[in-house]
Amino acid sequence: MIRIISGQLQISAKDFSPNENIDFGIPGPYSFSNNTLDKGKYLEGCIGTANFLSFDFNRKNEFTKDDFLILRNAVYATHGYSFKNQDLSMYFRKFEWYIPDPNITAEKIILNDQEKKFLDQVIPLSK
Repeated sequence: MIRIISGQLQISAKDFSPNENIDFGIPGPYSFSNNTLDKGKYLEGCIGTANFLSFDFNRKNEFTKDDFLILRNAVYATHGYSFKNQDLSMYFRKFEWYIPDPNITAEKIILNDQEKKFLDQVIPLSK
């Protein structure tokens, strides 16, 4: 796991001959990952850190309010938000991609347009 706080990731190798594809994951402002949110019902081929923002809202009836609470907070988890809610904290700490930073507050997180649109859709479903 690599955490980028500022700058960029640069890798150089001499005589590098990989036998398979290399998967570095999804870049975010503070971290990147390629793991799914959950290996259980949240995944089902549609929700992972790489693609939860493209969640098919036509399938919303297949999920509970708790599922949408996880999705809602996944946006903040990918930014390194350290949850005060113990259930959310324990849930996201299961994943190696989640690197909580106690210095990150919700106010400091700058959401991109895709994240804002996603939250506009998922917040009402999580209440």
